[in-house]
Amino acid sequence: MSEAARALFQEAVQAHQAGDLTAAERLYRQTIAADPKSLSARGNLAVVAFQRGDPAAGVAWLDQSLALEPNQPGALANRANARAHLGQLDLALADADAALAFDPAQLEALNHRAVILERMERWSEAADAYGAVLAAQPGNALAACNQAAMLHRTKRLDEALTLADRALALDPALAKAWCSRGALQAELGRNEEGAEDLRRSLELDPSDAEAWYNLGSILARLRHTGAALDAFDRACALRPGFHVAAWNKSLVLLAAGRFAEGWPLYEKRWDTADYWNALQISPAPVWRGVEEISGKTLLVHFEQGLGDTLQMMRYLPLLKARGARVILAAQPQLAPLYGQLGERALKLGEPFPPHDLKTFTMCLPLAFGGLIPGETPYLTAPSEASARWTDRLGPRTRRRIGLVWSGNPGHVNDHNRSLPLQTLLPVLDADADFHSLHAEYRPADRAVVGAEPLLTDHAHYLTDFGETAGLIDNLDLVITVDTAVAHLAGALGKPVWLMLPYVVDWRWRWEGETTPWYPNMRLFRQPAVGEWPDVVRQVEAALS
Repeated sequence: MSEAARALFQEAVQAHQAGDLTAAERLYRQTIAADPKSLSARGNLAVVAFQRGDPAAGVAWLDQSLALEPNQPGALANRANARAHLGQLDLALADADAALAFDPAQLEALNHRAVILERMERWSEAADAYGAVLAAQPGNALAACNQAAMLHRTKRLDEALTLADRALALDPALAKAWCSRGALQAELGRNEEGAEDLRRSLELDPSDAEAWYNLGSILARLRHTGAALDAFDRACALRPGFHVAAWNKSLVLLAAGRFAEGWPLYEKRWDTADYWNALQISPAPVWRGVEEISGKTLLVHFEQGLGDTLQMMRYLPLLKARGARVILAAQPQLAPLYGQLGERALKLGEPFPPHDLKTFTMCLPLAFGGLIPGETPYLTAPSEASARWTDRLGPRTRRRIGLVWSGNPGHVNDHNRSLPLQTLLPVLDADADFHSLHAEYRPADRAVVGAEPLLTDHAHYLTDFGETAGLIDNLDLVITVDTAVAHLAGALGKPVWLMLPYVVDWRWRWEGETTPWYPNMRLFRQPAVGEWPDVVRQVEAALS
């Protein structure tokens, strides 16, 4: 660099350090005019662009610098950061990897790579990347906290808790680490401890919307209605557009029986990314209960789980009573049943026929003003399936009871709502014939079923929900946990005893033995988290 260029560069750096970005940019440009190969001036012009909120200009300066000299780990790391800000995550990751190929200890590249992988939702790789940052900087509390969050995402909960503890040992005032630890405690079933951690987080940083949201979620599980609602309100006030917090507030309101407030807020789910994509299934306007539908064709599309669809099928006759032609698009597993209620039932992948309006199953309660049609049955078992089960079961000699003790292992609340068959075995001592309604078993349960002579296994025959309905039609009672079978039996008008965890789904509310959704259903509740033996004792007493 010539003396003139060096003087211009030093003057530019002084202006930059003084915060005069306009003068700094002008002088850096003059430096390049005096020394066209100046890498430092281009790198600093990129920094000026970042400081002005223009990462695209920063990338352009770094492109020039790297074209002159590709072996610049620092410039590659900075370009990775800029590209990440532009949403160019694949290119950003490539830059971070290239920087580390030149210099495996390049700290900015290590940090940027971890953040980029997190933004790409590659949780396991992000956990390893934050681990690499922590290995390079063992005292970096934030890296430990971030690795804990990524391990939480991959359900490596014990490892995550260890990392959160490490972060707090390094920096007890790190609010984010208390927040992360609180969320982990809650997922491990330690709700009280989790709430205390989150309160510590909020003492340190009361402006953290995520911590308020996590606290609201825990307080809801603890059934502290007012405090949970306040926490969700704080989260929404701090982060406008925090739609998932508003949606979770609606679940608290619904669980508390405050339907007039809960159902409108429940629509906030459509503002979240996953639901917004689902909303685009067709260009037809969404029917929200206001528009006249007489003589019009209405597409009713499923959302959420099988149980939700079965529960909301009760509204389809009301749509037809208003004069609508109903097209029902539901999960293929329910195909033997849902054709009973729609004018037309679509198969999976079948193009939608012409329709005037669309709606979704979980929109129907709000569309009908919160009305819950409680009349059952509103579904019937296919007659052929029912007849087959009459033949299979033979003459009735005593009560026939169907059992379901676990649901979909992938369900977000499965660890709360399912129990091992071994825990349920005491009910088999009742004077009744017990029939498994499971089409498949978890490994531990399969061994118990095979060794239990008091429980009849029908998994081979339960090929679809039509067959399950046919078997239920031949039973006197269904005892089940919170799964789709509970809704199926309820919709068929069969007496149902529903075994509920302490952390209960909103539709069953937090108290009471009955539900307006199914007048033929009785609820048995855990008195505390994990107390399935108590529920089994309640069921035993009721059976006898």
